Formats: sequence, structure tokens, C-alpha cells
Amino acid sequence: MNETQRKAIYAFVTALIPVGIVYGIVTQEQAAVIVPAILAGLSLIMAYVHVPAPGDGKQQDAPVTDDSERPGL
Repeated sequence: MNETQRKAIYAFVTALIPVGIVYGIVTQEQAAVIVPAILAGLSLIMAYVHVPAPGDGKQQDAPVTDDSERPGL
């Protein structure tokens, strides 16, 4: 799953909540609790699926470059 697909999933889920409120499926108070819970769950799943575990060999350390505007920091 690429970045564009993940953005689409987050946008779709977020857009469903106002639709649910308009049609009376959930109240605003329920949505205030449900939305953060759903987005946190999706974030956890996306991170778990897309971040390689230590020792998988898929991720290598990036070379360190000093492109700081202030040398020595």
C-alpha cells in the first residue's frame, strides 16, 4: 500500500463520520469519541504493516549528513 492509498483511507474514514451524523446513525457526542478511536486504530495498523521489524534486513541505516544551518548542532 503506498502513501496515496493510505491518505485515501484516512480521508474516507474521516468523511464517513459527518455522513453518519447527518443521517442520524451517530450523534455528535458519539462521533467525538469514535473518530479518534478509529483513526488511532488505523494508524496503529498502518504502522504495524508498513514498518519493518528489527532484523528483517529491509531497512538500512541512512547515511548521516550534516545539512544543518548551524554547524556543530
